[in-house]
Amino acid sequence: MEAKLIKMMEGYIVSLTGDINDIYAITNKELAEEHGFYFISHKNCQAIENGYDLDELAEKHYDVHIKRGHTEEDSLQRKIDFTIGFVSALEILGNKKFSEEDMVKFGEYCRSDSDGLMRTKDLFNEYQSLQQTEWDCVIEMDTDCTGEFKYFLLDKGKPKLDADGCLILKRK
Repeated sequence: MEAKLIKMMEGYIVSLTGDINDIYAITNKELAEEHGFYFISHKNCQAIENGYDLDELAEKHYDVHIKRGHTEEDSLQRKIDFTIGFVSALEILGNKKFSEEDMVKFGEYCRSDSDGLMRTKDLFNEYQSLQQTEWDCVIEMDTDCTGEFKYFLLDKGKPKLDADGCLILKRK
């Protein structure tokens, strides 16, 4: 089922309509239970936001070394080093991420001075955008429904949950 993952000031929400007031799932477990929302994993949301899962990447790195005949201890150390190096690189880069929309706005901003007018801070603010806070995602569904869900969600199924009871989200 298609949905929108939205980053809030604290945590994330999932909305089926894209409206922040129409919450389907939330990372705050207490609020999810209190209001009858599904619960979503903060780690899963970060993986969608970043476009990768660091633990998954590190595990692949580990598996490659094991397959090459390295000892388990050596491979584990390489996995740890890989993770530390990756996190260090992210810290160095900080918030230096630009979307395609950011680059188009930057181009428009630069082009706006082609007639010889001075660029002002106000003009820059007009073209400046915020970091991305919404992502299209897919909620994995269990189409093999039985019991009460069989007739309630005939064609959609019910959402799949991970071992911790969280919805399973994938980036679209």
